Amino acid sequence: MMTADSTSNTPREDQYSSLSADQRARREWIWLALAISVNAILGIGAYLVHFRYPLPRLELLFAWYPLFLAASLPQLAEASVRPFIHRRPRYVKDSIVIKGNHENIARIITGFAQWLLAAGTFIVGLITGYPLHAAICAFFVGLWAYVEGTHQPLADLSIALRDRQTITLTPKGIYLHFPPPLSCDSPGWQTEVSFAWGDGVYIDCIIGSDLYLLGEKIAPDSSIICSRHLGIPFTGLDALMRHFNDHPEDRPLLATPEGVDLVNDILAEARAALTNSHRSRA
Repeated sequence: MMTADSTSNTPREDQYSSLSADQRARREWIWLALAISVNAILGIGAYLVHFRYPLPRLELLFAWYPLFLAASLPQLAEASVRPFIHRRPRYVKDSIVIKGNHENIARIITGFAQWLLAAGTFIVGLITGYPLHAAICAFFVGLWAYVEGTHQPLADLSIALRDRQTITLTPKGIYLHFPPPLSCDSPGWQTEVSFAWGDGVYIDCIIGSDLYLLGEKIAPDSSIICSRHLGIPFTGLDALMRHFNDHPEDRPLLATPEGVDLVNDILAEARAALTNSHRSRA
């Protein structure tokens, strides 16, 4: 997706741009609202149906499906709230640090809840005398937990609690740290990436979970990085890169507490641009 207009100094607004990626992320709340609504309807409906027409073989399914949706809510809630949270840059040892989001923790909570639900479903099925129905329900929720949740709950929990993504801005350049991939993630993304301001690096496009970068001196193996876990919108990261690439006189401020105010101003302008663009398209 490296096009001719990618080298311009203005952000693109096509379907692969940072602006479009942020707009898609801000619509995640729709899935949360839908999941809560469906959960409430199924839960109430299951109770009414079972109260009036007892169906012993289906009562496990009536109870299980709303619980499965409830177990998925932590991850859905974090993804829907994340784009609206303003991470506070902090001054730390001659640099400005922005911490990443809590995506890993939400994923682990959801994974644990789904594994517990799978085990509980099977146990309840044995107690009530319907082990086959319970085994089918437990199999599907366990499969979902394995694919989308966690393969190694304890090891992933340790990573989620002790390691978090950070963006560090210094007068020399930008440094991005990413936590190691969880057991259910595809291995291979870089956990340590840095660029000098003189390299002129900026975001070209975002495809899936890959963030494509362009720059005058960027190495090929650093042109694609993970776009997950960032604590600021993609438009904010792109705005920071472009500003300090184009304004070398502001770089020394990143080694002082006054740099926090400058970074906040840049991020505020990026958020305003994102909000105005969203309203203009609504």
